[in-house]
Amino acid sequence: MQAFALACCRGARLPAAAPVLVVAALLAGCASGPPPPEPVAPGDDAAVRRQVRALVAHELKAAGLASLAVTVVDQRGEVFAEAQGLADVATGRPATPDTLYRMGSVSKLFTDTAALALVQQRRLALDDPLPQALPGLRLAGPWPQPAPTLGQLMTHQAGLPRDVLGGMWVDPAAGAVPDFRQLPQQLSQAVLALPPGTAWSYSNVGLTLLGLVVERAVGEPFEAHLQRTLLSPLGMADASFSAAPPDHPRMAAGHLKGQPRAEPALRDVPAGGLNASVREVGRFVTMQLAGGRAADGTRLLDADLVAAMQQPQPPLPLDLDWRTGLGWLIDAPGDADGRDSVRGAGPVLEHGGATFHFRSQVLVLPAQGLGVVVASNDARAQAAVRRVAAQALALQLQARRGTVQPPVRAGVELQDRPFTADERAACAGDWLTPFGLARLHTDDDKPWADLFGQRLAMLPGAEGRFGLRLQVLGLLPVDLPQLQGLGFACRAVAGRQLLIAWRDGRPLRLGERLPPPEPLPPELVALQGRYAVETLPGETPTLTDVRMEVVGGRLAVRARLPEAFGGQLSGPLPVGVLSATEGRLLGPFADGGDRLQVLRGDDGSPVILASGWRLRRTGGL
Repeated sequence: MQAFALACCRGARLPAAAPVLVVAALLAGCASGPPPPEPVAPGDDAAVRRQVRALVAHELKAAGLASLAVTVVDQRGEVFAEAQGLADVATGRPATPDTLYRMGSVSKLFTDTAALALVQQRRLALDDPLPQALPGLRLAGPWPQPAPTLGQLMTHQAGLPRDVLGGMWVDPAAGAVPDFRQLPQQLSQAVLALPPGTAWSYSNVGLTLLGLVVERAVGEPFEAHLQRTLLSPLGMADASFSAAPPDHPRMAAGHLKGQPRAEPALRDVPAGGLNASVREVGRFVTMQLAGGRAADGTRLLDADLVAAMQQPQPPLPLDLDWRTGLGWLIDAPGDADGRDSVRGAGPVLEHGGATFHFRSQVLVLPAQGLGVVVASNDARAQAAVRRVAAQALALQLQARRGTVQPPVRAGVELQDRPFTADERAACAGDWLTPFGLARLHTDDDKPWADLFGQRLAMLPGAEGRFGLRLQVLGLLPVDLPQLQGLGFACRAVAGRQLLIAWRDGRPLRLGERLPPPEPLPPELVALQGRYAVETLPGETPTLTDVRMEVVGGRLAVRARLPEAFGGQLSGPLPVGVLSATEGRLLGPFADGGDRLQVLRGDDGSPVILASGWRLRRTGGL
């Protein structure tokens, strides 16, 4: 159920970042942002720290967060560190730069580094096929030829499902936490979401399997190997990999909107199980800036492999301008006002992380020798950790180099003209996006888009692009700054019809056009209803209120995310029908996605198997 999992581990800014911003614009209205940064004189590090301190205080108050911690580093080590708020609201323990946080998907950078160290030792190779590296791994269908490689795991181009949701999160006080070493067995009922090498498609499964590859290659438990070969040499004395938050006096407690919440354990430890302070992760960033050497001069990774991590890997046509290194995302675009990105200073490396009640962000400017790490123990800190990271780094860059942030480039230049017949034909129809079914109505005199339950006017622009504006009462287009920063177009790429979004001058894949719906067999129409997820003892499900329904002639699924990930009910996510008993939850393309199987319970009612779960129908819509 790949599309459902987008918010469950937001370890990266996805190519679908544009619809995230659209939805945020429609929901957030005119919420006030932080004050604009003041100019910083060359060498005035004190001014940088003063402004970062004020920004952290603003974000804490604006979102009601428990705490925020930040450190800025260069190739020599820490430049400064700052923390505000409470590591534990219940006890009043303050946060410090040495407070330990769950780092979520930032963990993947460490797993990638451990695998590359074995490549350096010639114990692994980037082009090793995954079935060869993990001989016991089986899928429901045969492995394709060529099979996915270890390098494709690092670049998220292996075609694996994003998650196996069943058993992913469990309260350790209420049930046994599944071991990530059981994941291959769970995958035996899954299929590849895409053929390997088709496109970038984020996968926690892939990085968890990479951790298993590392463990098998060294004959040592993954957690112990990472501690011995990476964390300890970096001076990360209190850091660790674990399923549950460790019992450590400096470990932060999880919160939601400033209120304590129990943090469930995560099965997929190599993909998201790092516990560390911002200072400790800052030492990893310093190693990356120093060409693979730790602060004491110990070489942990050859300089050429560090460079490979930081350089864009060979592009795939369907990824457009989306760039990834071996682990790092590169030059991901920011929001409409540019306050959550750094521009004009060479490549920007990044990775974010999220568990249920922790958020983190790492940004690095390798050409400038600067990096930043931000973490929070509050589920509502997603936007805050990125804004603080970007602005802290931009301010430090101004103090070091005098570089001022350039303005964000508009995604579209609107024109007073009608849509052409070719533009109307290219955009008409239903579009598959990670956030639900989108429909573009281009037969009307004034074309409009139904995106995520909102009616948006389509306005023609230069270069065949169009803009979107909110329509009040279906008539009056209203400008929203977030929408003004986005441009859209419908284009043919590598034999597929893609919906493309432009943000700050860069095209990003937003969706693919679906073929017209075919008549549904009665037995599939009869699947409509509400479904409950059958969970393990103590399991914290990442989906509730699952609904199967027919939307626009298509079988579709909706589900509600937990409050820690926003609590929204998803848009309708189309199901590709393969037979009366099997289908795929489509994504990221119309011919891919996670497998769904339909069984019958003892009473004859439908039971759906998906992503390691059994979903039992509980009633009608």
